[in-house]
Amino acid sequence: MSYARGLLTPVLVTLVGVGTGIAIFDPAFKQEKEQKEQEQIVEFKEQHDPSPEEQIRKTEEAVANAGGATTITKDTER
Repeated sequence: MSYARGLLTPVLVTLVGVGTGIAIFDPAFKQEKEQKEQEQIVEFKEQHDPSPEEQIRKTEEAVANAGGATTITKDTER
């Protein structure tokens, strides 16, 4: 019985310490997670949703390339 009492105290103290640590640091971990998710969303939008200026530039390049497009000719000699 004394062995169980001797083991109960450290186990109980450990559980209380872990529970306290979770209660204290959980809001900070959640805030950091949300901040990282927001940064990832912004980065994804920047990569996949170009700015209007970039869209105009790409359109102008496409028009310029289409005006000077050449066709591939077949080689008559082999």
